[in-house]
Amino acid sequence: MFRGRYEHTMDTKGRLSIPSGFRVEIQRRSENAPVLTNRGDHLELFPADVWERKEEELLQLSEFDTDAQDFQRYVVGDASDSPLDAQGRILVPALLRNEADLG
Repeated sequence: MFRGRYEHTMDTKGRLSIPSGFRVEIQRRSENAPVLTNRGDHLELFPADVWERKEEELLQLSEFDTDAQDFQRYVVGDASDSPLDAQGRILVPALLRNEADLG
């Protein structure tokens, strides 16, 4: 669904512009806000419908596997609804900016 590389800048308030083609696809897929979460050294933005399926998969990991539980907490626990503003930007929460080492 999302292809290519784009240079992004984040303003001092932590807002990040989403390329117009991506915005159209995100809004076409769901009326709900996309979800932003951790993924190692970077962040991932999911359309709401894709995130719901991803979250279900993550929550089905073994409750007896401590590594799986840690991963669930890391990805699901830090996930944040990220509505697009009128200029097509999302707010990247401070926690996620710190996790991805974004200045």
